[in-house]
Amino acid sequence: MLTIDGLVSGIDTQAIIDGLLEVSQSQIDRLKLNKSEIVAKQTAFNGIEAQLLSLRGKASSLGRSQNNVLEGKIALSGDENSVQISANSNAINGVYSVTVDSLAATHQIASNTYATADAQITEGTLTIQVGNESATTITIDSTNNSVQGLVDEINSNSDDAFASLVTDANGTRILLTGRNSGASEIIQITNNLGPDDGAAIQPDFSGTAVQDPADAIIRIGSGAGAISVNSKTNQFENVIEGLTFNVSIADASKPINITVKNDTEASIASIQGFVDAFNSLMTYIDSQSEYNSETDQAGTLLGNRSAIGIQNDIRNKLIYSVPGVDADLNQLSAIGLKFNDAGQLFVNSAQLTKVLNGEEAGVDIADVKRLFALDGLSTNTGIDFILGSTKTEASGQPYQVDITQAAERATLTGTALASSVVIDSSNNTFSVSVDGLESGTLTLADGTYTHDELSQHLESVINGSNDLKGATVNASIVDGKVKLQSESFGSQSELSAFGGTSLADLGFTTSDFDEGQDVVGRFLVDGEIEEAIGSGRVLNGSPDNANTADIQLRVTLSSSQISSGNEADLTVTRGFASQLDQIIGKMLDPITGRMKTVNESFEGQIESVEFSIEKTEALIETKTQQLVSEFIAMETALSNLQSQSNFLAAQLGQGLNAG
Repeated sequence: MLTIDGLVSGIDTQAIIDGLLEVSQSQIDRLKLNKSEIVAKQTAFNGIEAQLLSLRGKASSLGRSQNNVLEGKIALSGDENSVQISANSNAINGVYSVTVDSLAATHQIASNTYATADAQITEGTLTIQVGNESATTITIDSTNNSVQGLVDEINSNSDDAFASLVTDANGTRILLTGRNSGASEIIQITNNLGPDDGAAIQPDFSGTAVQDPADAIIRIGSGAGAISVNSKTNQFENVIEGLTFNVSIADASKPINITVKNDTEASIASIQGFVDAFNSLMTYIDSQSEYNSETDQAGTLLGNRSAIGIQNDIRNKLIYSVPGVDADLNQLSAIGLKFNDAGQLFVNSAQLTKVLNGEEAGVDIADVKRLFALDGLSTNTGIDFILGSTKTEASGQPYQVDITQAAERATLTGTALASSVVIDSSNNTFSVSVDGLESGTLTLADGTYTHDELSQHLESVINGSNDLKGATVNASIVDGKVKLQSESFGSQSELSAFGGTSLADLGFTTSDFDEGQDVVGRFLVDGEIEEAIGSGRVLNGSPDNANTADIQLRVTLSSSQISSGNEADLTVTRGFASQLDQIIGKMLDPITGRMKTVNESFEGQIESVEFSIEKTEALIETKTQQLVSEFIAMETALSNLQSQSNFLAAQLGQGLNAG
């Protein structure tokens, strides 16, 4: 920028220019102050957003339809060294007596004794089969015909057993151990290695077992009618609904008490966390919106309608009752949560503990959950509410559920069996496909079977296959025929029998195939149809439904229980935590949310102020250049006049001197 120092005129031109532009500069200062105030408000709203996120996080554990913290259970073992216990929300409160009669064990067998691990063995094949798993054949030739060579081959090829060397005073033996425990996991050896031949000794595993395979066995109860339960492992799941036992010490003379109760401490902590997050949000908005008369300081958001609107919307969700919920427990005050004069919540710990411990007459944990969570009650025990989403609306009047098709499982029924079925090496193999998984070749144990014995053994062999990866079947006898049924429901449920030497004796053919079907139904809301999609036994409300979006129902009705018309009325309620989750979700929506709208408003204001600042600065620059140019012209004119004056004075001086 051009400058001038006023040497000719003696005028402080820069001070004059600054004075002339002072009004414009003060306007920039005001704009910058305005911008800083807008940024401060935006920052304050960012703080509100952080508080909302925190509150939503605390509310989520209370607002869930499934895995709700309020449904949490704890299980206490009278002897943690012997029995370790865990519980899920399905566990029923009470005290159970459990005795561990035996632990699960793997099968172990040992070979004859050799001088060293390098001792030579005979050549040929050794086939290993554990339980109902596929057999593994080990080949021994001149490249691996040693004790160590056989151990290495077993460990490289068998998935169901492993080998190790055991050395004692008598020499070295091969110890063969099954990988899975359980009484049925017997190691069977087919020894086709050659007979002893000079220095080469045939391995022999036919001696007495080092360790017999065994199931773990526990007894429920201590009386004459105590219930014994077997498990292939030391873990028992859902023997008692909702409980998982891990046993580690067996003592048939020592009953152990297992106590199941509500996890009251976790529930109180979660509710207190929810209250603290709510109060923190209220305090923050108050601090940003109030005027302090003592300090004469106004909060950053004083008078801001959006901030007050958010505060009121959140607080109002907790003031009123939950529609559709039992009148005895439809307000927070019923569990000891009340508002004080400052509009914050406080907790009456004694009342809350009493309710959570089930000491309030007519109130249980399900009622407390309904006070906070999204929940649904069906008038049909064969239709259960599972969950919904923030798009699911509470029902003013019950939604009607119309089921038109029950879910079904894939089922295969064979032809009539002989009165007894003989299984031997000529007809002991078969293979099946369950839910899209192939079993591989399965082997039935030799023997003569009654119908019931055959179905039980068949079910055990199929469900024991590792290749099926948990896809299981139920086998039974119906009218003298084997009936196989997949345990899964829906279109993913499939069964086919596709091979094996025992197929005909079991009454099946390679063309046998069946698949299940999904449940089919719909919702009716005030007479209007809202669509649903079935998956197995679960009926899902279409995500585009106005009221029943994302509802999931478990439908266990059979075909005979379905008739024309509606099967159930469904009352959907949205508790306090679920309501907050819904409203905060809408506030924080990245596309249509209130917080996005407010932030965009601040961004627009900041952009407008910055534009005004830039425009004013450009105007000042233009005015400054104009003024500088004008003063330069003035100084130049003064300089020229001064030069002319000096010239004339000089000329006059010369004339006078000449005269």
